[in-house]
Amino acid sequence: MDTDVLVVGGGAAGLAAATALRAHAPHLGVTLVNPTPYNVYRPWLQYVLPHLLPPDDLRIPLAPMAEQHGFVFRQAEVDTLDAGAAVALLDGEPIRYRRVIIAAGAPTDHAALPGAARHAVFPCDLPGFTELQQRLDTLDSGVATIVLTGERISPGLEDAAWLARTRSMLARPGARIRLVADGSCFGDQFGSGPARRIRQRLEAWGAEVVLGTSVASIQPDGLTLADGRTLPSAVTAVVGALRGPDVKTSGLTDERGFFPVDAYLRSAYEPTVFVAGDAVAQAVPGVRKNWQLAVRQAITAAGNVVRSLAGDKLSTFDDARDRRLAGFSLPDVGGKAYLVWNGRLISSGRAARRIRIGFDRKHFAAYLPEDARWKRVPAGP
Repeated sequence: MDTDVLVVGGGAAGLAAATALRAHAPHLGVTLVNPTPYNVYRPWLQYVLPHLLPPDDLRIPLAPMAEQHGFVFRQAEVDTLDAGAAVALLDGEPIRYRRVIIAAGAPTDHAALPGAARHAVFPCDLPGFTELQQRLDTLDSGVATIVLTGERISPGLEDAAWLARTRSMLARPGARIRLVADGSCFGDQFGSGPARRIRQRLEAWGAEVVLGTSVASIQPDGLTLADGRTLPSAVTAVVGALRGPDVKTSGLTDERGFFPVDAYLRSAYEPTVFVAGDAVAQAVPGVRKNWQLAVRQAITAAGNVVRSLAGDKLSTFDDARDRRLAGFSLPDVGGKAYLVWNGRLISSGRAARRIRIGFDRKHFAAYLPEDARWKRVPAGP
């Protein structure tokens, strides 16, 4: 099986790239490859973890999207990408392409903290999410600890907040939630004032919040902090540290497995390879990876693939908006959104909540305009 353009990954960037390619150049054959049969809206994992939403609410099936937009969907793993030969192995089966867009995301770096790979779970990865949910469902006593570390900590904060709130409502005092921020990551992202407000919200629901120290190691039954404290933990989850996607290539990635690109989102080492989303190596300090950025990159990468095949001049990816919003955060803390900009709390009322829900609506409206599942977001406190 051959194709003009191979898209690796069916997340926010991959689905956006495939649909944009077909819109720009319907004459091109486009094949999207993803290991699961659906696109998963990961910002809603926080609601599924305490069973406030069913898993199906997070999913956009990829086969109907392929039929609607005219690309081919293959459910498979991309084992190896031989960019020099323009061949990829899909579950061992070769597929030749003229251009490839790598949009395979960024899994959690399991080695980010000592002992984490052996003793922690990683809920931002789908298998780790399922494991954490199963363990929490049977946890009637002890402490569940969520450790924040690395560059994307908001999902862990949101998981901890919704778990603390729901367990408080369910009157399960025997099983407690603890949030531990490794190093200065919490204050760096939210600023001292907003961090204090968020901490107070968590503690009002009975959660323990540990800030101002680092995690020295994680053990089977707890974790040790750099200040010498040992905290018992029945289950420990780690959120925030990322590594490059699980795509075997030769000479296309940096030491962390991410793909360096030029201003056109083209590989710094191979002109037939374009990259979008979390798989892109960080080029702008302070700009956090998120699905909105991933979609914008995917649309630019798709357009440049079409231009490169036609021999036309490529278009530069405009990151000015992302630079301006580098200090922007909008976490959903148990149903109350906190709009933070450059360490200042701008809003934490209904307006901030409406903005947050607007992002959810935008995701589904891009592919399913009549879909109203975004209205089922759990209500605030």
